[in-house]
Amino acid sequence: MEKTTLIPPVDVFETGDKYILVLDMPGTTKEGIEVSAENDTLTIKGSVQELSEEWTPLSSEFRLGDYKRDFTIGSKIDHEKIDAKYDNGVLTIELTKSEHAKPRKIDVKLN
Repeated sequence: MEKTTLIPPVDVFETGDKYILVLDMPGTTKEGIEVSAENDTLTIKGSVQELSEEWTPLSSEFRLGDYKRDFTIGSKIDHEKIDAKYDNGVLTIELTKSEHAKPRKIDVKLN
């Protein structure tokens, strides 16, 4: 079977100080996932384990390939505080907002 590049589906959430990405990446392992941040780009790659070469496919509904997805994150994200967790085919990435991107309350003073 020929491998293709798969784009994992993602849900994006926001909390007070974080963005959370949840990606569906079945067939990968923790060791097969690579998450990197360079300049303004977050890159996610995942290798899918190969099926046995001894098997002869009679019918194939699953696409065989490796995952890759890029996100533009800009300067709103603190690159030192990116956290990734993988569990049961789901990759969760927490992107902490940089201090200057967090909302802040400005006090109004009387003259």
